[in-house]
Amino acid sequence: MGLVMAVGGRLALVLAFTVTGDGITRVDIVADRARLAELSVAALGD
Repeated sequence: MGLVMAVGGRLALVLAFTVTGDGITRVDIVADRARLAELSVAALGD
């Protein structure tokens, strides 16, 4: 599970959440352009 931020249609930042029975236990922040380019991101519908 995560949250993405795009500026001008370009991926700028990803927050990746690790969720366990206790809730969110870890948040990884990805802002490095090379790492962002490796990610596959899909938008969820309503």
